Amino acid sequence: MSTPKRNVVAELKRLGLSDDLAFAAYTAFGRKAVHEITRNPYSLIAKYEEDIDWKTLDRFAVKRGLESTGIERLTGGVLYALRRAAASGHVYRPRIPLLAESAQILGIEDLILVQSGLESLRESGLVVQEQPLDPQEGKGDWVYLINLHTAESGIAHYMGLLAHSPSNTHRRKNQEINFEEIEQSLGVRLAEAQREAIRLSMDDKILVITGGPGTGKTTILKATVALWAKMGKRIKLAAPTGRAAKRLSESTARDASTIHRLLEYNPEQRNFNRNGYRPLKVDLMVVDEASMIDTTLMAALLETLPPSAHLLLVGDVDQLPSVGPGFVLRDIIRSGLVSVITLSEIFRQRPGSLISDNAARINRGESPVLDSGGVEEGQDFFFIRKPTLQSTLETVVEMVTRRIPEQFGFTPMEEIQVLAPMIKGDVGVENLNMVLQRELNPQKEGVEQFGYRICTGDKVMQIRNDYDKDVFNGDIGIVTHVKSDPVLVKVDFGDKRIAYDRGDLSDLTLAYAITIHKSQGSEYPAVVIPLVTKHFPLLQRNVLYTAVSRGRNLVVLVGTTRAMEIAIANNKIRTRYTGLTQRLIRVWEKRRREN
Repeated sequence: MSTPKRNVVAELKRLGLSDDLAFAAYTAFGRKAVHEITRNPYSLIAKYEEDIDWKTLDRFAVKRGLESTGIERLTGGVLYALRRAAASGHVYRPRIPLLAESAQILGIEDLILVQSGLESLRESGLVVQEQPLDPQEGKGDWVYLINLHTAESGIAHYMGLLAHSPSNTHRRKNQEINFEEIEQSLGVRLAEAQREAIRLSMDDKILVITGGPGTGKTTILKATVALWAKMGKRIKLAAPTGRAAKRLSESTARDASTIHRLLEYNPEQRNFNRNGYRPLKVDLMVVDEASMIDTTLMAALLETLPPSAHLLLVGDVDQLPSVGPGFVLRDIIRSGLVSVITLSEIFRQRPGSLISDNAARINRGESPVLDSGGVEEGQDFFFIRKPTLQSTLETVVEMVTRRIPEQFGFTPMEEIQVLAPMIKGDVGVENLNMVLQRELNPQKEGVEQFGYRICTGDKVMQIRNDYDKDVFNGDIGIVTHVKSDPVLVKVDFGDKRIAYDRGDLSDLTLAYAITIHKSQGSEYPAVVIPLVTKHFPLLQRNVLYTAVSRGRNLVVLVGTTRAMEIAIANNKIRTRYTGLTQRLIRVWEKRRREN
């Protein structure tokens, strides 16, 4: 930690701010943090876009003399309600529910007072309030954080510009493509849907390809990239996460990067150096794992594309939506305005293999096939029924530490990943990590962090993007060095070694087990998935489908038949308030009128 940062954080803590809030305040305001927090503690909510502890900040503000019904607190409460909605995936909140949620946060029953807080935010430009774009919406005006309104509007604008601008491929529409030559060079046979996708990548400015595991998305990517490269066109390949970018690079034999790296993210300014004034030089922009892209990231990417470029979005729309706000890929598809190729035929499946087929069955709401001849016949999907939480826990541990390594040869640290729906509980991520750490790395010496110990040899995961360190949310590595005084932890992430001091350590967590949400964009040789009825809040079809589709060579479910049945039957996707589909339709209609 730098000396200025250390001094400012120390001063904030002397004022009574908690460690986490002090670090957040420095991140938000830098050396002006003490002045800003002293002036109005709630200003942190406006400036710091990540999650904060409202109750702790509120107590601090009240102790410093701010009135419970003062405008600073009212605006802070409404803004916090909008931040919390964004953290749950919403791009906007209808006004009536927003006022009720804000009142609950503030502990105030008078909605007129809360409305005054909303009005103050609107007048200051921190939020946008507009009439519903959907005439069926009956819960009042739509209220956006200003950055999310700008981003959602930007996606619609730039997609409309892209779709209706001429291409520079210099290829006649419907000109024949030599598929035989492509097949010969890649050593594959292309199905008709794959050929159609390759044609449309040339003929249409925007194309979406969606499908489950094993349905041929990677083959289309290889063939499309090879075709565009042969034409001498400029190609950029990107994905939302480092792991997904690495897989994209390996499958296409070309450089691929995270979207943040492609757009030259500036961690000090917290913005991108690439933008509409410094666009990318690209003819074909390929984005893999597009279901993971949230509203702000998609807007930033689209702004950098020249109008002549083609955009190819590849992903699985049936997986879990992005962690950040929005349901971008789904909303683009729902608009019906761009070409969409939906792949369903499974190509990538060995004899005896069940993973791809069972992922597709789960996605259709059907029970998976659980017998294809056993291990000797190549079976790679298993369900081990256990009646209790304790027996499920014991079996998961046995699978990771002994049975899978012995029967399949996968190593527990590098090749086996436990994916759990929930964090808490006997077979939640936290307890699984402590038990697996005890079995796989029984070290005594380490650094205490949030109730667990990080030791040399531990499997850990980065849980926030850190652009200074060039390490990203979801990256998994092995601890190679631990020092307790002063705190220093070194982690080997495979392609880089990163050092953490006490101030950075909250960015790390144990990763013997991770949540299914954190596994998005990654693929593992073997996955073990506990399924118990106690996980009921997250026993959902798309959660189970996402977990199963993370396994490349082996998937093992452990738990009760009832829990699996509940998950498969529950296809209710939690509503996310987004206006992107309606904005896209309006932009297309405007373009048609102008033309």
